[in-house]
This record gives sequence, structure tokens and C-alpha cells, in this order.
Amino acid sequence: MEATRTGAAGRRLVDGVIAVRASEHRSQWRNRETAAVRLAALLAEATAPPPKPRKPTRIPRGINERRLREKKQRSETKRGRSGRDWDRIGRCHMCPAGSVRAVECH
Repeated sequence: MEATRTGAAGRRLVDGVIAVRASEHRSQWRNRETAAVRLAALLAEATAPPPKPRKPTRIPRGINERRLREKKQRSETKRGRSGRDWDRIGRCHMCPAGSVRAVECH
């Protein structure tokens, strides 16, 4: 019963005894039934085996290539929206810090 101490029942332990309360119904009998169902669910959750660890899988090469192809296409679409001629832009070797310039810089 040590596992329930650390799990969800950690807040329900009173002096080493699991305490489950129910007061939804006006009838004491129905409240006891509700508490019994909660206790059963609590014990089932505490004694359940842990879930299997996730096995990591590789992304298939085709999917990765398709993603990069679509990314490049989106980039070209957005690049085409501006008025600049992006094929003719490069780094200037004469300007300080190699600033971006059009081909006709110097």
C-alpha cells in the first residue's frame, strides 16, 4: 500500500488510512455506494501497471524531403511578393561589414 501514498491517494491518507468522502446525494446509502466506487477506482489506478514507454521512431526520408520542398516553395512564393529582384542581390565585398546590396553597388 506504499504506492498509494505517493500517488493520487497521497492527499487522502489520514493516519495511514485511506479516507474517501462522498456527499453528492441526500441518501447516506447512495453516498456510501459512491464512496465505494471512488475507492475502487482509486485502488485500480494505484495498482495499474505503468504505461509502456514511447518508442522513438525516425521521420521517413520522403516525408522530410517533401516538407523541405514545400518550405522552399512557400519561401519562393513569399519572396515573389516583394518588388526586389532577389537573384541579383548579394553581399558587398567593398562595403564595411559586408552589407547587403544590389549588384550595381560600386
